Amino acid sequence: MPNRQPKTILETAAKSKSYHNRRRRRSALILFVACLVVVVSAVGYYGYTQFEIYRQQQIDINSLDHQGAVIERQAQKQTRGTTSAINLQDQQLKTIGAVMIPKIALRLPIFSNSSDAALEIGAGWLPASSPLGGGAGTHAVIDGHSGKAKPLFTWISDLRNGDKIYLKAGKKMLEYQVINRVKQGDGVHAPTYVKDLTPKPGQDLLTLITCYPLLQNKQRLHVTAKRVPYDGQQKQVSFWAYLMNYRLELIVAVILLAIPLMAFIITKWRKKGNNATK
Repeated sequence: MPNRQPKTILETAAKSKSYHNRRRRRSALILFVACLVVVVSAVGYYGYTQFEIYRQQQIDINSLDHQGAVIERQAQKQTRGTTSAINLQDQQLKTIGAVMIPKIALRLPIFSNSSDAALEIGAGWLPASSPLGGGAGTHAVIDGHSGKAKPLFTWISDLRNGDKIYLKAGKKMLEYQVINRVKQGDGVHAPTYVKDLTPKPGQDLLTLITCYPLLQNKQRLHVTAKRVPYDGQQKQVSFWAYLMNYRLELIVAVILLAIPLMAFIITKWRKKGNNATK
């Protein structure tokens, strides 16, 4: 009987250690599943939100009709002759056009003003500039946000000379080619700089404006393009191509998903290694 006591103590200790190991593994598994659920839920919600934004943008574009050009000219007439341009933010947003850039898979509605409400979901026409319809001696200007949780104008900095910009104004489809972007720093100006936005005799110009650099408001990027004959090649932007504008966010999402998964795999691998050495 005295010889039994040490063995009983060892058995009890082994059982206790095994019990605590099981609890630790169970806790680790619960933590892994919880992290995975949180990350997947966050990514899923983000994806759903972006799909809703994309869907609304397409609805706004599809609502565009021949009245768009009329609305645009009326808005411009209201602002012409004023020193600060009438604040149209409180007026109902009206879709007057659409801008499409194949290189960056961008397709946005253009609204009749550049208020905060307009720039949250699309691009805004600058009422003090020329109408979107184009023509000799015109220079239309379109504003768009960068760095938000939506692509908008974030990637127009990737555009270079010769890249195509398609503009839908009413029922007309116009094509422009970038002319002022040879390298990355071209077209970057102070927020108050407007000399390059004036019309030029005989030319039909279009300029896209956004904050620069990314996530800052210190400067403005002006991407200017000139009118060329429409080639008929403008295509619909798919939702998956639209998602590629979120490449930074997608990389972060993959990393967040990979961290708990890798931690779980490493834990399993170490456990198997420890069992093999026993």
